[in-house]
Amino acid sequence: MSVKFKAVYLPLLLLAVLLAILLSLYPHLLAKTVEWQREFNQLISTTLKQINQQPSEAGSWLVVISFAYGFLHAVGPGHGKFILSGYLATHPIRLKTSIRLTLLASLLQGVVAVAVISLIVVVLTLSAGYFRLTQLWLERISFMLIIALGGYWLIKNSRQIYRTLRQTKPQTAIGNITQIRQLDAELQIKPCLISPLTALSVTNKSAINQCGCGHQHLADPAQINHLHDWKPQLMVVLSIGIRPCSGAIFVLFLAYMLDLYLWGVVATMAMALGTGSALTLFGLLVLYTRDRMLKFGKGYFSAHVSAYFPLLVKMLFGLILITLGSALLHGTTLPISGGAALFSR
Repeated sequence: MSVKFKAVYLPLLLLAVLLAILLSLYPHLLAKTVEWQREFNQLISTTLKQINQQPSEAGSWLVVISFAYGFLHAVGPGHGKFILSGYLATHPIRLKTSIRLTLLASLLQGVVAVAVISLIVVVLTLSAGYFRLTQLWLERISFMLIIALGGYWLIKNSRQIYRTLRQTKPQTAIGNITQIRQLDAELQIKPCLISPLTALSVTNKSAINQCGCGHQHLADPAQINHLHDWKPQLMVVLSIGIRPCSGAIFVLFLAYMLDLYLWGVVATMAMALGTGSALTLFGLLVLYTRDRMLKFGKGYFSAHVSAYFPLLVKMLFGLILITLGSALLHGTTLPISGGAALFSR
């Protein structure tokens, strides 16, 4: 067995078999997940009612059950996993960033649920109709953010392709020297006190950055891209987390009616952590698959294809996000869609 087969083809083969098994078992797993969530709702309701008699034991079980509910809830289908997998698969981010995105999005769901219920129901004591209207608009904002994220990827990558096509003359590594002047002795001793442009007038910025003084005068492309990564990452987190979880809403309302609202808040955040844990594992799977596919295609694509293919994939995914967000947004305008299912007729 060759080294290349062990390093590239064997992991891909194992991954393909694992995905085939998961796809074949997913319908059954999804049906069981719905059944388990229903049972967990009953367990949460029973545990909440027991807190007054057994605060420590019942409260601990409430946290454990809520965490498990959030984990199982993340296994089911949802636009959040689609957005997250698309972003992780098309952007070269690190594992630490992936974990941060999944946890922030999940925790934001819990925070939004607590904030909305606390403001509308607990503080303002408004009717269920106001809460249903609030959640409807939170859903619409989430779907509009999905459309905005898709448009952002589409415009950004199309501009990058356009700029690449316009560059007909490749730049040399040393740049175009137009003027050379001799430096003073004092300036030669302390070269990094002056700008490199006082010695060389060049058109290649990489040559300026390598003046030999040990200091970085200009940011490299990786640092510049890192500065702009927060925009799509923020939209990913908001588009997933701004829509509260239905299980969290159920727990908060039940805890409010039982006069145990603080325990409902604790259970909601435990659900958010459970969801974040499941999404983190999902993100690890996406990152592993992406790395293996990059290694697989490294020696099979030309330099021209390798330069444009990732940009085209991002543009395609941007179009898919725009379509998905538009369809979900249109669904909220239908009489039977939008708002909390807890208050549907």
